[in-house]
Amino acid sequence: MAPTREIRIPAEAILILRRTLVREVGAEAAGRALQEAGNAAGDTLYDRLARNAGDGLGETPSSSFWDRLAALFREMGWGTLEHRTVHQGVGALDTTDWFEADPTARRPSCPFTTGVLANVLGRLAGGEVAVLLVPLPEAGPGGCRFLFGGPEAVQRLYGGLREGRDLQAALGALG
Repeated sequence: MAPTREIRIPAEAILILRRTLVREVGAEAAGRALQEAGNAAGDTLYDRLARNAGDGLGETPSSSFWDRLAALFREMGWGTLEHRTVHQGVGALDTTDWFEADPTARRPSCPFTTGVLANVLGRLAGGEVAVLLVPLPEAGPGGCRFLFGGPEAVQRLYGGLREGRDLQAALGALG
């Protein structure tokens, strides 16, 4: 297998790519394509995290892992992340300055990052991890909240939000 190459591009290129894909193929197909690309990119980011964790990434204490993940994204220019536990089995990564957040969009749209996080967190957990992007109203247009957990819990959470519950009520319905 050939070594993975990394490049740097301006963050605006991802926004333009998303807008163009939405215009050309529709929002749903654009989101799927970017999420799939993000999932593929997650392999390289996971490997970088693992290389930097001399004690083994799986053995890293939780707080240290979240600090390392946040540092990696910050160093790469993606923005700042803060980990929160919002429910037993559901975590959140909050950001107020994320590179992929489109200030012109009506809702947060960060499918590339959603794919990256699903890959990295799933590899760390040794199983599938679902990631759901929700608004972070107090953060303004650059803000995103990535909720993550087991697929069943995240699907139920998504269902509650689609039924019109606010986030706290949908989390509470998980039990």
